[in-house]
Amino acid sequence: MAHPEPLGYRLRERRPKPKVGPCLERIAQIIEEDKALPKKQRHTAKRVYERLREMGDGGKYTQVKETVRELLRVKQEVFLPLVHRVGEAQVDFKYTLAKVSSLGSHAFNVGLRSKKLSGWRPMHSSFAVNIKVAFSSI
Repeated sequence: MAHPEPLGYRLRERRPKPKVGPCLERIAQIIEEDKALPKKQRHTAKRVYERLREMGDGGKYTQVKETVRELLRVKQEVFLPLVHRVGEAQVDFKYTLAKVSSLGSHAFNVGLRSKKLSGWRPMHSSFAVNIKVAFSSI
């Protein structure tokens, strides 16, 4: 047996939305236009429903409300906090043009910040050789 317990019921394809289906693009457009407005002036699901009714489109309020909720949930930005535990480090590599004794030369920079109990300890170094070779010499 592939599964010891029977799997739950699953839809193979999405259910058709005969009433609100033709309006999906218009609803998405209204929500997209709202992103440029302040939060207090954006359309609620009820206002989107009323605008669709004024145009003669749309289905029932519940269908429009669920569609708006789904569109907002899918397009919501997600932020993950950047956390460094004690003993871990963050490294940045840069390639710059340095002026040494009136001559221009290339420099490879390494920036390292490590987290210790007393706080962040920054360290920056510049090398005249490639970063990978230079970083292994630290």
